[in-house]
Amino acid sequence: MNEQEFISLFPEAEIHQQFPKTKSSIVLPLSLGRWIELDNKCITFIQQQAIRTYYDKETTSHLEHQPWYRYLILEKDFVQFECTKIQFIHIHLYQGKTFQKDILGIFQAFFPNLLAQCYMSDSNLIFILDQTVLTIDQEALSDITATIEIDFGVKMAVLVGQIWESAKSLLPKLFQIEHKLFYQWVKEYERSTCLLFSQLVLWGQRNAQGDILFLTTYLKQIIQNHEQLSDVIKMLWHEGAVLTKTAQNLYMHRNTLQYKLDRFYEQTGLSLKRMDDLALCYFVLMDSAF
Repeated sequence: MNEQEFISLFPEAEIHQQFPKTKSSIVLPLSLGRWIELDNKCITFIQQQAIRTYYDKETTSHLEHQPWYRYLILEKDFVQFECTKIQFIHIHLYQGKTFQKDILGIFQAFFPNLLAQCYMSDSNLIFILDQTVLTIDQEALSDITATIEIDFGVKMAVLVGQIWESAKSLLPKLFQIEHKLFYQWVKEYERSTCLLFSQLVLWGQRNAQGDILFLTTYLKQIIQNHEQLSDVIKMLWHEGAVLTKTAQNLYMHRNTLQYKLDRFYEQTGLSLKRMDDLALCYFVLMDSAF
């Protein structure tokens, strides 16, 4: 079955040039960066079988036709987007499983700020989020992932990537490093998890190479762009993340300290009250690591 034959099976479907933001429909990738939107309530059994047959065989062949794949992996084209903060959610299905439409629908509904989705392979999918207004809830995402595993009999690993602000020129490299580290973690552990960016980078330090150093150097620049944040991070680490003691030692009002933490969290998604995130930020400020 070729693409035109597949499309002809869905006379009521809509073809889009960009990923449509919808919660009630199924959206699947086509060639040339297009998307087909299907009404979830009207799909017949024969059409369901056609979707399974077509995408089980054809998903990988469409990789190079996805605009975000060409931008992030091939670095051939630039994707136009207006938002200033981008976050990648990396999802891996174990045992060679592919993404069923119902699983895709659950994730699509969970991310109200979904900008696009992009296949890296049949079993690896990236959700690209507009985090101009921070909306990710890691605990809720972990719960959703566990529910999907039970309901659909699959096993998956999820990485909540870093929020990258104003980094369009570096975005492909930052993404590739994230995805490479995540893939290395998946190969080594092969277990279900919802992994944080800070946890992944700290894990990767044991074999620190150029990719890790690039990430930590970039994060260090972000931290240093925030007034007094370097001192805040060092004191938080020294005081075991106790805000009251940190504020007292820095001769800073506790509300001022909280404001700085909130502002950094809104920009990066890193919470300095969470020890994994604090440990990562403390590490990148250690001159001996560079």
